[in-house]
Parts: sequence; C-alpha cells; structure tokens
Amino acid sequence: MICGIDLALRKASSYCFISEGRAKTFTRKGDEFEIITSKDVRIVAIDAPLTPGAGMRSCEKELLRKGVRAFPTNFKFMRELTKKGIELRSRLESAGIEVIETYPTGIYRSLGLKRPKRVREITEIRFKLEEISGIRLEGELKSIDELDSYACALVAFFKIEGLVEVLGKGDCLLYLPKIK
Repeated sequence: MICGIDLALRKASSYCFISEGRAKTFTRKGDEFEIITSKDVRIVAIDAPLTPGAGMRSCEKELLRKGVRAFPTNFKFMRELTKKGIELRSRLESAGIEVIETYPTGIYRSLGLKRPKRVREITEIRFKLEEISGIRLEGELKSIDELDSYACALVAFFKIEGLVEVLGKGDCLLYLPKIK
C-alpha cells in the first residue's frame, strides 16, 4: 500500500491511500503515525519539509529554478511544520516504512497542470491526474488538501515505477513525477 499525506499543523491532515490501482482520500485530525501504520504501508510521500534548513534548502533552490516557489524552512510556520515532518519521518522509518518528501505545486507543474486555487477546480485536475496515472480515485474530494494528498500518493507510486526526478542533494531530496 502507498500513502500520500498533506501534513497540517493545527487543522486535520489529509491522506490518500493507494492499493490495487485504487485511491481513497480522507481528512482526519489525530496522530499521523497511528493513522498511517494502521494500514500495511510500504512508502509514504509527505507534503512537508523532512529535513531542516537555514534558509532555502538545495531542493527549494532547484524548485525555484523550475519556476516553483516554496516557503523556506526558516519561516516561523515552516519551522513548526518541518519539526512535525521530521518527527513523523523518524517514527515511520523506525517502523520500516520508506518516507519521501514532495511538494504538490511542483507535482502539478511537472505534469503540466495548474495547482487549483478554488474547490470548484478540483474535479478537472482530479480527472487529469487519474488519466495520467491510471490510478482511480474513489469517492468525492472534499478539499484541495485531499487533492494534494492524492498528488503526493501518486509521486510515491511513480517512485516505485521509476518515474520520478529527485531535486536537491544531501540536505534535501524532493521527489517529483517525471512522466515521459
């Protein structure tokens, strides 16, 4: 099973689980580790910084060269999200689960799509992601965060398939789809 998570600080995080060519999303407040490990997950792609940085990390600089902006990890709210992401990564890796970092805005750009800004734009992007990946999403998406969790899960799927590019080096590795 594959998982994508749009990690949140004060609100509920959004999750997507992929198994046997099907995806399911939901949003829930609680211990992300417990939610993920309650299923037989082998890889998790997380939308949050998973390594610290004193300013822009190498992967964020590479994103910027691609025309994608990301908040540096030294912004106050990003420091908090980074801390939460690092702790979650450590716990998941201790449980034998592979963890990778990704960024939805970069995912959409890599696939030639625009990141939706309004809920009414979700359906169009959802169908394009399904068409590109062949992974069908069950049920309705309730938010852009759930769509982002689906995009993150697809990056984990593409990594397994060998269809990703990795931005950055030692201090930061960020995975994006590389579809031919």
